[in-house]
Amino acid sequence: MRYKIIVVGFDKSDLDILSREFKINDWGMVSFSEGRTIFDYSRVSGDLLIVSSKLKDMALVDFCRSFRESGNIFYIPLVVVGQPGNNQEVIDTLNAGADEYIITGKNFSDGVSEIIARLKAIIRRREYREQKNILLHGEIKLDENKRTVRVKNKVVRLTRKEFDLLYFFMRHPGRVVSREEILDVVWGYTAEMNTKTLDVYISRLRKRLGPTVSRLILPVSGIGYRFGK
Repeated sequence: MRYKIIVVGFDKSDLDILSREFKINDWGMVSFSEGRTIFDYSRVSGDLLIVSSKLKDMALVDFCRSFRESGNIFYIPLVVVGQPGNNQEVIDTLNAGADEYIITGKNFSDGVSEIIARLKAIIRRREYREQKNILLHGEIKLDENKRTVRVKNKVVRLTRKEFDLLYFFMRHPGRVVSREEILDVVWGYTAEMNTKTLDVYISRLRKRLGPTVSRLILPVSGIGYRFGK
């Protein structure tokens, strides 16, 4: 299964059509007949959510707004599927948080090919953005979006400041950076008395990364640090 799509508010006939097309594309699907129900499932996850404009149990605009305000799981694209003739609904749902509004013909099956093509395009754009936010250096992989770090493909748990510190270093490989610059960017201040804070955090970061990787964080006498050789 390449992707999992969350489907909300579609009637059975349209749902059957989507299910068939998803199987052809090796996509998984989890469906909800009502919009409110999905907000009770804090652990539901997917790569994209599509909602029908025929959603019955709540206003479409309210669903889109609630979707975006629910920060627990909904950091994924939201797509509304509707019929032509309601331009105001298109504007309102996009303003409420939808990423795209796909207009189909009166016969849902006639427009399903365009729906699938647009969903693929949305997923491609999302994957491209995510790839741009992944930093690699030797055995270290840092995912800015998920705020995760892996060393030799094993997860390394970092505190927020440790993550921010490593992110700063990985954004400036090979460059000598002063203590003051690091403190200014990562902590937001440059007071001389706080330079010991940096040394403590770098010591902790080295321990968490392990002996091999920790050698990448090199002290530069009288200036600060350099990341990488």
